[in-house]
Order: sequence, then structure tokens, then C-alpha cells
Amino acid sequence: MRSTRWWLLPETRNALDGSVVVYDAARVHAMVGDKGRLLAELARVRHIPCFWMAPHLKRIDPYLFALHGNPRFEALLNDPKNNGPLF
Repeated sequence: MRSTRWWLLPETRNALDGSVVVYDAARVHAMVGDKGRLLAELARVRHIPCFWMAPHLKRIDPYLFALHGNPRFEALLNDPKNNGPLF
């Protein structure tokens, strides 16, 4: 049975839900305008095998539209290592 506090576990302890929580936390950084922390989180978790970490989804995520044109964000999306297969 699932713990009632599954969202408190980091991605290292809960790879399935932890990565979604990390991505949601990164989106909160986008909402408050903290682009530096947002980019740092996206760079840190870019290799987690999760649907939400796919670069093509980051291009269409409305929370990340403010980053379009940012050189660090564009480099993160266009890096060949990030566009390879997850498994």
C-alpha cells in the first residue's frame, strides 16, 4: 500500500512519484520567477527516466514559456545527451 506521505520522498527513494514532485517543484520556481533555481533543478534531474523529464514536453509546458530564448534553457533542451533514449 502507498504511504500517505509519498510526496515527501526524494526521487532517490521514490523514482516514480519523486520525479514528478521534483518537476512540480521546478514549475513553482518558474511561477515565482526564480529562473536560476528552475534551471538548476531541470539540469539536475534531466536524466531521471520519467515522462515529465522529456525535452519535447518542456518546450510546450506553459510554465516554462518564460524561459524560451534563455541560452541555458535552450542548451539544456538541445543537448544531444538529453534527447537520447531514457533506458
